[in-house]
Amino acid sequence: MKITPPDIWIKNHHDHLILFALEQIPDPKIAENLVHETFSAALKSGASFSNQSAQRKWLTAILKNKLTDHKMRTNTTLDITRRRS
Repeated sequence: MKITPPDIWIKNHHDHLILFALEQIPDPKIAENLVHETFSAALKSGASFSNQSAQRKWLTAILKNKLTDHKMRTNTTLDITRRRS
């Protein structure tokens, strides 16, 4: 199985992934770290796609998982208002 070189992933998809991450996490440093983790996870998985659209969807799906993990670790998804009776 041929792996698409990471430098091509970065060139073709970095900006899209950063913008996607910034919609969820307003901190640019955290967003950049999560995108970096996304590329690392993609490289470790060994999967490849020749279709640019499929690559972007695949990388975005990995990033969504990274965002979910981050939010769970930091409890940023929990926005619960407790009312006392």
